[in-house]
Amino acid sequence: MLEQVTVAQKQLGYLVLARKYRPQKFSDLVGQEALVRTLQHAFSSGRIAHAFMLTGIRGVGKTTTARIIAKGLNCASTSEPTMEPCGQCGPCLGIAQGRHVDVLEMDAASRTGIDDIREILDSVAYKPVEARYKLYIIDEVHMLSKAAFNGLLKTLEEPPPHVKFLFATTEIKKVPVTVLSRCQRFDLRRIEVSEIASYLDHVCQQEQVDAEPHALKRLARASEGSMRDALSMLDQAIAHDGGQKLTASVVEAMLGLMDEGRKVDLLEDLLSGRIAEALHLHDELFRSGADPVSTIADLAGLVHELTRLKIDQEFPMEEKFPSDIAKKLLDIAAAMDIGVLVRLFDMLEKAFQHIQLSEQKKAALDMALIRIAYTSVQPTPGDVVRMIQENKSQAIDAQPKTKPEPQNETVSTQSLPNFEAIMAALDDQREVTLSREVMRYLRIEQCRDGYLEMGLADGAPKDIANRLKQFLHRYTGSNWVVSVVQSIKPTEQERQEHLKEQLRQRVVESPFARMLREHFPGAQLTDVKEIQQTQTPQTRRAADV
Repeated sequence: MLEQVTVAQKQLGYLVLARKYRPQKFSDLVGQEALVRTLQHAFSSGRIAHAFMLTGIRGVGKTTTARIIAKGLNCASTSEPTMEPCGQCGPCLGIAQGRHVDVLEMDAASRTGIDDIREILDSVAYKPVEARYKLYIIDEVHMLSKAAFNGLLKTLEEPPPHVKFLFATTEIKKVPVTVLSRCQRFDLRRIEVSEIASYLDHVCQQEQVDAEPHALKRLARASEGSMRDALSMLDQAIAHDGGQKLTASVVEAMLGLMDEGRKVDLLEDLLSGRIAEALHLHDELFRSGADPVSTIADLAGLVHELTRLKIDQEFPMEEKFPSDIAKKLLDIAAAMDIGVLVRLFDMLEKAFQHIQLSEQKKAALDMALIRIAYTSVQPTPGDVVRMIQENKSQAIDAQPKTKPEPQNETVSTQSLPNFEAIMAALDDQREVTLSREVMRYLRIEQCRDGYLEMGLADGAPKDIANRLKQFLHRYTGSNWVVSVVQSIKPTEQERQEHLKEQLRQRVVESPFARMLREHFPGAQLTDVKEIQQTQTPQTRRAADV
């Protein structure tokens, strides 16, 4: 359990959540299991380094971890360093409150020179007054000057046995290699969105705040892996709504974000080339308080998620978004070409940089949306190359002819009203591999001109939906929506095998087959074929025996 706020703190006034719920022991740390496991083994075996370098982004617990290590080294409840400091003894309380005489905390951002380090060096030789170890916690250590680092090197390499150094930094590359080589380094990782959201839920329960799970996920994603940022934003969100009910709309209003459902609608309008609808939706979002920079950043982040999903079908989209929005995003991903998504992200990224510098951000975003909507329905460079190659091939075939053949007419007149027509088109274009995969893996739910809804059988290639969509676009000259859904319907191959098995049973049970078995004992039926009406009587056969 986290250490409860003290009576003195209550008397001083409100304590922000980032301080109130700061971890007080190793078991309270969130998302740093590797660090805790290493320190646990070091403490239990007595192999405790004389210097620790803690690095990571802001708000993941570097300084907090340093204080917990200090408490574990000096806790008076045991005779040896412990991974479970009591939090109640004099050293534990003094370190937690930043007033212990043997634990010196220094902010290198404000004390960068050799004179500041000389104060440490002059006191190193003296043994601790009260505690087991004398500890020096230096935050943002990369800010020290070159002279300060050089002055620290000798003592850092061979400190007295009663001295430990604890360094924290967000920019490990600025720390000299000579210093790093004398420290045991720990990289504190970014905390996962699910872990932050779970911890925020725990805090809300302690604070008796009713919070929607999706609101907490929105805060967790906005924190970018920083627990301190997440707690600070939670504090603000609770105050924003009066501390009664924390909803996703409250969080979005506070952060200047737009509703995720409307964000997906805006993206769909862009991908479909519906420019007027996209601009009207942006007008509504802008009037409701959505910042243009945040809007374009959210769209870029969403396209990034869709691109990840195209590459990795196990990408946890359901964990990141509500179920209805996740399903819509899955449908969009199935229908989109990865080349279109990559191009779209590049355009959004450039638009983001432009809008940040623009004095007319709303107008700049409107123009960017227009540009993106027009471009999204255009073929990708790969499609253009294929079209050029196909046209060149058709031109070579058509050179001796004075009049083009019917099959060389523009593809814009093509129509594929059903699945049988799609299979015929695949055969006509000699797409042997794709045709075989479509028969083997596709479970057709709905099929009409311009729209195909299908399930996939086990083992289906991950890019089959995208390749089929590209073929349909090339063949018909129009955009197709290819949606992947859950389905239990049979594939075309399974359907044909079922029909063939039915035919086989009819043949086996026929009088002719019984007569053959009587005259040829041990004969086996190896294959069954339909009798084609165009066959001559001399070539007709019901079965190969």
